Amino acid sequence: MSDTPDTPHGDDPDETVRESDLDDPTELDTLVDEERTVVEERPQEIEDTGTMLSTAAARAREEPRAGAGVLVRVSDLDPWRSPLAGVSSLAPPGQERLRVGEFLREESGRHVHAATELDLDRAVELHLPGTGAPAAAVEAAARLYGRIAGAAVPVLYEVGRMPDGRPYILLSRPPGKPLADLVAKVQAGPAGASARRELVAALARVASAMHRAHQSRVVHLALDGDTVHVGRHGEVLVTGWGSPDALSASREGVSEDILALGRMVEAIACRKGRRRGSPVVHPGLPPELGAVVVRATARTASRRYRTAAELARELDRALSGEAVAAGRSPLGRRLLRFTRRHPYPVLVSSLVLAAGLVLAVILGLRARRQADLEAASRASERRARLERAARYLHETAEPLRQLNGALAKEGEAFAAVRDEHARATRPGLWGGPGAGAAPGDSASQDRRHEAELESRAALGAILELAGHSLEIVREMPSDPERDELERGATEVAVRSLLARVEADLALARFEEERDLSARTIPQAGRTEALRVVLAAALDGSSLDPEDMSSALSGVAEPWKKAALGLARLGELPGGGATSERARIVRALALFRPAARLVVRSVPEGLSASIRAVDVTGDAFVLGKPDETGSGEEADLPVGEYLLVLSDGAHEVRLPVLLSRGETFEWNPEWPGEFPAGDFVYVPAGVFRAGGGAPNAGAYRVERVEKGVFIAQREVSLGEYLEFLVSLRARGEEELLRDSLPLKEPGAYLVDTDLRIQEPAFLPEFPVTGISRKDAELFARWLTAASSGAWEYRLPEEAEWEFAARGASGRDYPWGDVWLPDRSTTGGSRGVGFLGVGSLPEGASLFGILHASGNAGEWTSGDFTGTLGVVRGGSGRETSELARTAARLPLDFRAKGIATGMRLVCTRGK
Repeated sequence: MSDTPDTPHGDDPDETVRESDLDDPTELDTLVDEERTVVEERPQEIEDTGTMLSTAAARAREEPRAGAGVLVRVSDLDPWRSPLAGVSSLAPPGQERLRVGEFLREESGRHVHAATELDLDRAVELHLPGTGAPAAAVEAAARLYGRIAGAAVPVLYEVGRMPDGRPYILLSRPPGKPLADLVAKVQAGPAGASARRELVAALARVASAMHRAHQSRVVHLALDGDTVHVGRHGEVLVTGWGSPDALSASREGVSEDILALGRMVEAIACRKGRRRGSPVVHPGLPPELGAVVVRATARTASRRYRTAAELARELDRALSGEAVAAGRSPLGRRLLRFTRRHPYPVLVSSLVLAAGLVLAVILGLRARRQADLEAASRASERRARLERAARYLHETAEPLRQLNGALAKEGEAFAAVRDEHARATRPGLWGGPGAGAAPGDSASQDRRHEAELESRAALGAILELAGHSLEIVREMPSDPERDELERGATEVAVRSLLARVEADLALARFEEERDLSARTIPQAGRTEALRVVLAAALDGSSLDPEDMSSALSGVAEPWKKAALGLARLGELPGGGATSERARIVRALALFRPAARLVVRSVPEGLSASIRAVDVTGDAFVLGKPDETGSGEEADLPVGEYLLVLSDGAHEVRLPVLLSRGETFEWNPEWPGEFPAGDFVYVPAGVFRAGGGAPNAGAYRVERVEKGVFIAQREVSLGEYLEFLVSLRARGEEELLRDSLPLKEPGAYLVDTDLRIQEPAFLPEFPVTGISRKDAELFARWLTAASSGAWEYRLPEEAEWEFAARGASGRDYPWGDVWLPDRSTTGGSRGVGFLGVGSLPEGASLFGILHASGNAGEWTSGDFTGTLGVVRGGSGRETSELARTAARLPLDFRAKGIATGMRLVCTRGK
């Protein structure tokens, strides 16, 4: 089974926004939950060692739990007991192997504790799953450390499972102290030059190690002075690996690591503040380090070093006094290098230059005075411009307060809207008296809309003020004060826009999921074109208005609003690469209309396949089968799919509707034994029910809890006559007369001599004119005829509707458009009937015939009081009642002249 071709994974390292940033299904699941407020709790301290060891003793014989994310132990030995116990004198007292110390930090979803391996008297770090984090976080970390093993990376000693079932890993303890602590202790001025050179040399080794990790397609994304440790002898080690994006080594992630390395070099080698845009290097250090820092910390990712190896080579060259590619060395150092190579020409040239220098000094003094006057005027003008830009930025405080308040009110109203919808669309509301419908316009909707308008007005004011500030500073040369103002204005605009975009995305997801059906699937898929256009814009490419207009065509309104907000981010200087980059990536990922299908265990001897259901026409069309097997996964576009099991003689179908960001696990269900006749198996499943038909209730999600067999055909008159013959054979004349079908009020279709009274009514037509009691008697007769091996009954409403319409809530068995040539309903073929096995082109995804038209079909559902429910319409009703969601109430004691039956059966007890 292969991934769909429209979601490729490119290999170009120069891409900044990549498909790999958006692949993780757990991230797409987390994005759906971001509509709710997440309260982060501090991780709990680890249990007391004595309590933990007593728990280990009680559970020492337990097997590890099975399930997704479980790590396999390295050995069969209990990791909390010494493998040397009873064998070697090295075994510690009490057979205790590992002693857990203090909690050190939380790292990428893992709690990290100091620990000691008593066997080896070795200090280690113990990594456990963090609070609320999945066990897979530890498994992913283990794979990552194994993948990047080498210099400057913690050594992965062991992967295992604690006695309480939690997975863990043991890593080597970092040497020495964090780089940040060492930098803080370096002496100022020339006295600290030697120590600073050693720290810069250590960072060069770190850069080489990062290049090795990048070549393994692993990025760090959290490098700083606390994650780099330097030992007493200059050895280095980098901690903090394992962020959710660590295994997505995009060009952007590599550039972020290089930026972090550059900032650490700047903290070691440069003083605070810059001179003419360039950093000032500490005395005693090579000035070339300033040029290296400028390139490594460039605001634009494309201007930084392409690889960490380039940065490492530049640092080594700078420390050795050689020229660097990042910029020219100061004139004095270049002359010094030239003098060493050409001593005699330099001596002659210096004598000539000395004479000219005297004259230049005289002229320079005169020019300097004029330049000072001009510089004072420019400084005064610059100060005025900076103050005006700062004033605009300060004025955003009030609209920011208004924006936050409006978004809070909108969130509360939106939560109320979702709660109202959940109550009105809960399963089992089949319509009829008191069932209610899904809420449309409501007070909560009005409050949400008003709050949205308030937030958009406040956002407009913020963007206008921040825009004025940015216009001013863009025209000024770069310096720390000007750059700080630009960053502040950009961050205010970006965060305000993102807050509005996230609210729009929450509404878009809710409305799409609420209305998702065969009719709306094509519209949901159109957001992929938007995602591609927005990714390019946020990557720094110019946004083509025609491409954007085309991508917006046919997209639901909330998605349009969110897309326009993200497009405005791309227009801001640095808007696509701010500190909110992770939020931007998550927002962009939601535009991907994709879901994941996971295939669990396929029963032995059976074949499994997936078929896409094309719903773009008037009737569905099945795509070619794609073979699959146990344990396979596929990323698929949002839509309906038919999952098929087969043994060559029988076939079991399961239609599924995959929604955006969903991970669907298919546990193939096979009944084993099949009844005689034309029954098909309907497995347990979820489908969209109700909506848009008489008495149907709100459009909602319903479930068939247990698989059943359902007849492809309605019960024919000929089959019903066999039942009547059996009644006569048993001498049950009174029951026989009560069970005779009607052809019209007061006239029977079959007389007491069991002769058909309507010449045009053929035995292969569906039996009609029967009550629900007649249908139930017929079902019990079939059960008895099978000697109880199979139990026959009328279908429940959920069973009938799932079999008739599939998973995506289509209006008719074949699609959402009424096609008269696929049914006998609404006078399309007069008021007569057709044979129960006719019109195969009108079949449902399960192969059910005449679920729309021919005869109305009794179900076991109750409308109210003495009224039962008839489904499927008939030749005597309009096409409206032939909708798969339509429910016709009928007194279950009455013999409806166009009402027949279709049966389901299950294995006998």
